[in-house]
Amino acid sequence: MNKKLLLTPLILLMLFAAVAPAIAQPGQPDPDCYADPSEVTLGPTPPPVGQVFTVAVMVENLVDAYTLGFDVYWDPNYLNLTDRIGGDALSGAVFMPGGIDYSAGYAWDIALGLLGAPTGQDVTLGSIAILEFTCVGMEAVNVDTVINITGLEFYNSAGERIEPYEDSPYDCVVHILVPPPQAPTVEFTWTPLYPVAGEVVTFTATLSPGFDGNQICPIANITWDFENDGIIDEVIQNPGDTVTVTHTYSSEGVYTVNATVYAPPGPSPSPLYNPWNWTVHDVMVRAPAVGRAIDLYTEAERYPGYTTSYTGEGAPSGSQVDSYAPQENVVLYAKVTYNGAPVCNKEVSFEVHGPPNDYHNVTIYRQAFTNCSGIATINFTIPWPFEHAEEIVFGNWTIMAKVSITEETVEDHHWFLVGWIINIDDVETTDNTWTPKSSFVRGVDTVFFRIYVTNLALTPRYARFTFVIYDNLGVPIGEVDIIRQVPAGSKDYTVITIPVPEWAYVGVATVYANAFSDYPRNCGICWCPEYTTSIMITA
Repeated sequence: MNKKLLLTPLILLMLFAAVAPAIAQPGQPDPDCYADPSEVTLGPTPPPVGQVFTVAVMVENLVDAYTLGFDVYWDPNYLNLTDRIGGDALSGAVFMPGGIDYSAGYAWDIALGLLGAPTGQDVTLGSIAILEFTCVGMEAVNVDTVINITGLEFYNSAGERIEPYEDSPYDCVVHILVPPPQAPTVEFTWTPLYPVAGEVVTFTATLSPGFDGNQICPIANITWDFENDGIIDEVIQNPGDTVTVTHTYSSEGVYTVNATVYAPPGPSPSPLYNPWNWTVHDVMVRAPAVGRAIDLYTEAERYPGYTTSYTGEGAPSGSQVDSYAPQENVVLYAKVTYNGAPVCNKEVSFEVHGPPNDYHNVTIYRQAFTNCSGIATINFTIPWPFEHAEEIVFGNWTIMAKVSITEETVEDHHWFLVGWIINIDDVETTDNTWTPKSSFVRGVDTVFFRIYVTNLALTPRYARFTFVIYDNLGVPIGEVDIIRQVPAGSKDYTVITIPVPEWAYVGVATVYANAFSDYPRNCGICWCPEYTTSIMITA
């Protein structure tokens, strides 16, 4: 296509231009243009297809700028230009979106101009336009593609061309990291955790769509089999992200519950894609309490915004309850009943033991009376000594409650773990194919992170992972953070990246990784001690 160089803006600016000033004054910094950001990483979690991002076309150090224009190329196999709006470089300017050929991945004559104004404006720093791109369908391979800002044509009010600094990196490199095909997922919880026969049980499922190697596949339906006998008890179509259902068991016993999801593939799926997935859990249904009984359990709300169902309420004696962190408050409840009815004003004995160790064994003996609901309560704070704290505190804690009703005693006991709830076990630096890498060229390479974490709790916890790199002279050269829901147990994550800037000092650099419940400014707290590792920055 032949270039028609901003014809209308040029005619108008020649009609209205005043005497042309000098393009650049002595000592004036060179005019410059660049894409911001210069690098974008999409995927692998969530899959990149459908992700939207923006790129600003920036200019700086312009004198008497009147009309600023450019063209842009992209690969339509991977990206689609979905919107373009005017920038803020020229106050009161008219934005001209120009032409576009979606099939070729080409847009031309995108411009910002002071049409009809008598003079231009000096620009210290501003944008010509904001370009919005969307990642489109692609095969399950990692690729790098370029958004090419080209055809730069800047003019002052006299119609004289302003030449940007010729070595500027105009382009934006987009790293598209595609995960392998992933089946849809389903996980569910239920309350109460240990229901009584005849009690209504509420099941809540959390769903995630599949990825067929080319596109995200929404879940079409979820089926429930509450006895895992092959008979479908309930089907929900187009369920969304969460589903809630109820069921009542008529008799005591252990029932296996199966939740199955189906996410049909798109028009060109990978043969490795499996559209089905399921999760199975056992639900223990209790018989109603008969005779003397005591039920020991912990608090459900561990801190504002987080609750756990693993309190031990209704659980068999000797069950594990959810974990605690150092200096966290522990509340113990003991409900005393006779034939299911509460026993009031009854003294209850409590006994707590920390893990055995060579320094200090934590032991607590307490007593409390039941209230009118038959519940006795005590509390204590997990200690954190100045010396040998982890040896004294980390490990298994046991709790017990005991009561005597007309000279016959009953007791209940449980155990829990104390440690760092979310712990960063390891941080691995890699290249864009997730191959381990420890040496990075400044101005060229990007540091990719893979972190390995453990969630000590019995339920998922949210964590915001932050990464900061200090170069050899202690200069912070990049920061990134990402929030993840960490399931119980061990998990590894791939994390967004930090480009190594050209101005970083060469030598050994240090990566500082932290896990917070949220940003500190949002009252976030540290989940665990800071993790550090080293990389090499080269020229």
